[in-house]
Amino acid sequence: METPDLLLKLKTDAVIKAIKDSFPRGKLRSSDSRRNIGEKNNRSQVFGILPLRCFGVGMSSFSSKYPLIFEAGMELGKYLCDPLGVKYTAFTLNESCLTTKHRDKNNIGPTLIVGFGEYSGGSLMVDNDGTDTSVDIKLKPYVMEASKITHWTSAFEGTRYSIVFFKPRWPKKVAAHYDTLSFQDLAKEVKKESA
Repeated sequence: METPDLLLKLKTDAVIKAIKDSFPRGKLRSSDSRRNIGEKNNRSQVFGILPLRCFGVGMSSFSSKYPLIFEAGMELGKYLCDPLGVKYTAFTLNESCLTTKHRDKNNIGPTLIVGFGEYSGGSLMVDNDGTDTSVDIKLKPYVMEASKITHWTSAFEGTRYSIVFFKPRWPKKVAAHYDTLSFQDLAKEVKKESA
């Protein structure tokens, strides 16, 4: 029988393989749209169900463009989040992102993050009431209220991936209803509404 750490390694390796199979250069696309990433040319993409500008709520375009990554990420989410009761409808996949101090103001409830890949350093830094705390997230899931706690990434060498599972802040007109749904039920409802 596999130990949880080995199973986690296998599931994170499946995410890396999905990235390499989905992109010709084996790397996520650059993202300059996130202000809290810091340096340019960092790679970060969001998958899952989100509030969409001017379109209400729907599946992120990356989820349908890169189904291998979406499926591998969702499998990892089931393994990590479900046993801990962390509710999520989306995940952000980061590749070699050196984030600056920020809060994820559009997330609600607990957020789970885990790091993986071939890297050294790269701890998650958390502001604990004015004290900077270093959290090793390499193959070690960490749960926090990312909208309430200032956090950032420490320097690292190598290729560092992290995946962040979260529930977004919904538009007021649908928040009460959507907050009660599981990812699977929400996905069914989003499909019905878009049909």
